[in-house]
This record gives sequence, structure tokens and C-alpha cells, in this order.
Amino acid sequence: MDKQSFIRYIIDMPHEQYDTMLRKIGVLENSSAYESANAENEKKTERVKVDGSLSLFRQTDKTRNWSARVVIDKDGEKTEKRFSTGKASLEEARIKAIEERFKLIGKVEAGYSIETGTDLSFRSIARKAISEMQAVVDDPSNTNTTYVDYISLLNNHIIEYFGDVNIKNVDYPMLIEYFDQTSVRSKSRITMQKTSIKKVFDYAVKKRLVGSVLVPEFPKEVAIKDPDYRVEPFSEHDLHVIKDNYSAFVESSRKEKTKHYRRAFQHYFSFVLSTGVRPGEEPRGIKFKDISKHIDKASGSHFYIIRLHKGKTQKKGVKYRDIAVDATAIKSIEYAAKELNGFLTPERIDYLIKKYPEKHVFFSYVNNAFPSYDRIFSQEQYLGYVGDKLHYDKYKSYSCRHTYINNQLAHGINHNDISEHCGTSIQVIETHYKKAKIKSNAPEHIEGNIVDYHEGIGVREGIDRLKKLGLVT
Repeated sequence: MDKQSFIRYIIDMPHEQYDTMLRKIGVLENSSAYESANAENEKKTERVKVDGSLSLFRQTDKTRNWSARVVIDKDGEKTEKRFSTGKASLEEARIKAIEERFKLIGKVEAGYSIETGTDLSFRSIARKAISEMQAVVDDPSNTNTTYVDYISLLNNHIIEYFGDVNIKNVDYPMLIEYFDQTSVRSKSRITMQKTSIKKVFDYAVKKRLVGSVLVPEFPKEVAIKDPDYRVEPFSEHDLHVIKDNYSAFVESSRKEKTKHYRRAFQHYFSFVLSTGVRPGEEPRGIKFKDISKHIDKASGSHFYIIRLHKGKTQKKGVKYRDIAVDATAIKSIEYAAKELNGFLTPERIDYLIKKYPEKHVFFSYVNNAFPSYDRIFSQEQYLGYVGDKLHYDKYKSYSCRHTYINNQLAHGINHNDISEHCGTSIQVIETHYKKAKIKSNAPEHIEGNIVDYHEGIGVREGIDRLKKLGLVT
């Protein structure tokens, strides 16, 4: 037995065994005097053993209330905690002590110290909840990417607001204030923010850091502002400024990681602008397997359709939306894939679909993360960089979508086709789904810009063909 274990063994000895040991080694020379003093102390201190790790005691000459002694065993390491139950009734004190023991066990299991001053800030607990969700995201067998959105909202919006406020003080009025000020206001994002905050409270309750009665009620009605109505489309002048200054913006980056994300954003921006998809979750959810090739019966050429699994569909029970995309969008995907996968040259879309079906189109496999595309386009970054050259500097990522819809309307494209393509609200454009048209002929909005890749092949595809022919090894 080592020294530490022996000391712990001594400390945990029953009083009688401890006294016997002291007498044997001669420490208690006057045993009768000791016994007398000890008996007097025992009269003043009542002790009740609840179980092997919990006992109650009180000094009858000083207080009416019971105190508790709890021993927590974590991976063989024992920690003792003493506290007042605040109860004079033995039964009430026992119940209170058991409740507190469960909370202490939860704190230890969550990695918190049970000493005074344990960090119960919203920020600290949210970080623990994020770590737990990230473990699910990192699991190769997991196919649900919803946790990625929760983590993003917590990191970029929610933690910043609640910060170091004790989670016990996050109440209904504070939640009302948060949702009043948040800039993420679409219906789906409001719902996701509520769920993200609930995930933090769920973690705190599960780890017994707070009681379930302390979880606040969430506001049921939150004012929704549809981004389609509250942003400006790009003017022709400003769109030229945005495109012409991007290379200089990328080169102004101090870190290579920042350059990498900004180079990728240029292609992401081009894709969103040329497709009208909702920035954020819609493009982020696209995998290469969601892109399919179709034949245009009128010309015999082929075009591409992307299936969106995120965002709105405007059809009850439909969990996806199909959109036909033009050559600009396909080229944007190819160049984004080059940057985000670290390829030396861009690969053709057919090769990417075949070789990387499970890869996300706009995910950085170089840094194993989704770039914060909205942040790159914000006033803090690119819009601030070119702000003095713009006629209007309050653009949002949704300006790409607004610009796309306005352009289609200006070119006289059928309202129903735009509505189905964009998944817009019925309040904007009447919705009549024409699935047969998109599957048999290229829709009007990509006529004259049909993708035709019969000419030439990509580097990797070319090498694969040469290997099959035995011309290279």
C-alpha cells in the first residue's frame, strides 16, 4: 500500500478502530481522559449514516440544521464535500442531501470541480454541450448534420450574447431580449436557435448542474423577418466592384488559412448568385451525390440538376427541392472543389460526382470545417474592405438570392418556374410545381447556357482512362 492510500485508509477508519490503533502505538496515554472527552463531544454532535458515501451530522449546541458529508468516487479518486442542508428535520435533510449528491456527481462527471466557485456560466456549459455534439458530428456512422447548425449558432450568435451569465439566471425575460435582438430571423433559423439553447439546458440537466425546474419557458411567438424582403439586390455597379476587388482582398489576408477560406468564398458567392439558393444551409447541405446529369431533349445536350435537402420546399411532405443549374454554377462547384479539397487542378463535375459522392461540395476538407461564408462577406471583412467603392454597403448574403429572382423576373421567366426553383413563399410568387418539365427539357432560365462537357476531360479522369488503356502505370 502506498503512502497516499494508507493515509486515506486511516481517514476512512471508524472511530473505534482509529482509537484502538492509537492506543496500541501509545499515542493515547490517558485513554480514560480521551474517552471522557470524546463521549462529551459525541453528546454534542449527532451523526446519522445514510449509506456508504453519505452521512448527516449536526452540533446540537450550535445549530438546529443538519449538515452532510458526501464522498464522491471518480475513477478511484475520492473527493469529500461537506455542506449544510438547511433542514432541521432529519427526513428533509436526508432528501436534500441525496439531491445535492446527485448534482455533485453530475458536476464531477462533466469535468467540473465541486469546490466553491464552480463555473456555471452559460458559456462554459455551452462549450461542454458543443463538445458532446461535435463527437456525434465526428462519428463516421452519423448521417445527421443538424448538430453542425446548432454548433454554428451557439458559437457565432448565442454564446456571444449570454456569455458569462450564470445559467440559472437565464430566464424567460432574457430569452425574449435575445430573440428581439438576434439578426438570424427566418422562421427556420429562429426554431434552430431555440433548439440550440435547449441543447445547453438539456446538457446541464443531464449532468445535474441545474434542476429541470430551472429550465425557462421559451417564447412561442417571435417576430419573423423573411430575408427575401429585407435585403437589397446588387446594383450593376456594386456587383462589378465586388467581383473586381476580390483578388486583392484575398491577397490582403495574413494567414494561409484565411486565404484558403476567402478563395473558396469567391466560388461559393458565384454559385449562390447564379442559382438563387438560400445562402447558408441550402448550399452547405449539398453533396456531390446530390448532383445528377440529364439530357435536354430539344438540343440533345445535357444539363445538371441539384437536389437540395435543406431549406424550404413549399410542398407539404416533400423533403427536398430539385433545381436545374447553369454552366456558371457548375464551374463554381468545380473551382470550389479544387480549393476546398486541395487539388492542384480543377476536376470536371462528372469525375467529382463519381469519385466523391459523399463529400460536401462547400466543406473544407483541407481544414475539416465549413468556412464561415456569411462572415467573410460581412462588414467586418469583404464589405468593409470595398465599402468606400460601393454605392450601397448594407448588402447581405441574401442579396445574391434577391438579385437572382429580380433578374429572372426582368427576363420574363415564368413565375411558377421561379417559385419552384427558389422554393419561395407563396406570398412572393404563385407556386405550381412542374416536375416533368425540369426532368425532360432544360428550363427557360438556363437556355443558351447549357452545360456541355463533351469537349475535353479533367486531369484525374484523363489519368484514369490512360491507366485502363495500359498507357500509364
